[in-house]
This record gives sequence, C-alpha cells and structure tokens, in this order.
Amino acid sequence: IRRERELALRRYVARVGPQLATLTDRVRIKCGQKRPEAAVEADDACKSARAEYVALIGRVERETAELTWGSAQAQARRAQFTRDFGCSGWTSEAIAEIKRHAPIVELGAGNGQWLAALARAGVDAVGYDDFSALPLPAASAPGKTTGVLRGDERILSSWFLRRQNRTLLV
Repeated sequence: IRRERELALRRYVARVGPQLATLTDRVRIKCGQKRPEAAVEADDACKSARAEYVALIGRVERETAELTWGSAQAQARRAQFTRDFGCSGWTSEAIAEIKRHAPIVELGAGNGQWLAALARAGVDAVGYDDFSALPLPAASAPGKTTGVLRGDERILSSWFLRRQNRTLLV
C-alpha cells in the first residue's frame, strides 16, 4: 500500500505543482510581493489572486493528507502522535533498557519528547539537536523548555561528554 500511495502522491505533485507555480506567479505579479503568503491585499486583482492561492493551498493540504495518511483525521492523529512522542514512540521496556546504559547523550533530540521520557524515568541524559529538521515547529527557543541543547555530531568529541563516558542514543 505504501508504494501505491507514493506513486499516487508523485502523480498528484506532477499535476498540482504547475498549478501552484502559476498561481504563485500570479499573486506576485498582482500584489507586487516576492512571497504569496506576504501579499498585502491592495486592490481587487490582488485580493482575487490571493484568495485563489489560499483556496488552492487549502485544497492541496486536504488532498495530500488523503493521499499520504488516508484521511485528514489520520493526518491529525499522526500530528498528535508526533507532538506526544516525536518521530517514534517508546515503550517502558525501551526506556528501561536505555536506563541500563546510562548516562546517555541523545543526538537528534528534536523537540525533546524522548529526553523528557528518560528524565521521568530517572535517566541521566542530555540531548542535542541542530534544529534543522524538526518534525514540529519549535514551541520555544531551543533548550528553553525542552532541555534540548543546540549541537550536532561534533558535540560528541567535546571534553564535557567524553569525560562523562555517555552512551550515544540516536
């Protein structure tokens, strides 16, 4: 079923992509803006182009949800899962096994859901992410509420982490 969805999504992008590009250009021309979402509704032509663009974006979001997840409701469930767990969920067994190898350094900690679960289980863990590909928008500045610190694989060679002999969790 995954292959079928991938093919359907490719066909959809090939069909809708040019429509979106045409409307994007139309908004730029009518509204004099570089980005359609930044268009100021100065006149009727701009308002009309912007309304068409917003309608197409809404339709594309609904249709891609259907193609990718099976329905908008399934996409909403996936979004909730991602908010709760990050890109993959954990089990109590997984947390217990990770705890056996503490202290931990998590690389690619994202929004910090795993780091928080480890902390609740009493695991000594620090988490780093370069914040370039978060599955969710960052709710706050890195590290402010999530505990995730800014860093990439280079942090692994830092004196601080090497001194603590932490196990790597990716």
